[in-house]
Amino acid sequence: MKKIGVRPSIFLYNRIMDALVKTSHLNLAISVYNDFKEDGLVEDCVTFMILIKGFCKAGRIDEVFNPLGRMRNNLYKPDVFTYTTMVKVLVSERKLESCLRVWEEM
Repeated sequence: MKKIGVRPSIFLYNRIMDALVKTSHLNLAISVYNDFKEDGLVEDCVTFMILIKGFCKAGRIDEVFNPLGRMRNNLYKPDVFTYTTMVKVLVSERKLESCLRVWEEM
């Protein structure tokens, strides 16, 4: 799309990142996220949730708190849905100690 001068939308970037996260390609999703930022787009709640879900699923718990911080900086308050998603993914990945860390963050 970029080659023909069409700038992808936030929605399209989010869909691509979500598909990559769901297929365990977090590093590629992060690369797409970096393109997203280079294009001057601003994250929305969906973007943050995709990143959080990806980091949880990959067991990269320390990195989960980066999008949470950026979420707060952009004046989005992590809500019950955000934390529930994190806990559900962590439990499904059997990362119970990380669940406790998320609990403490709440």
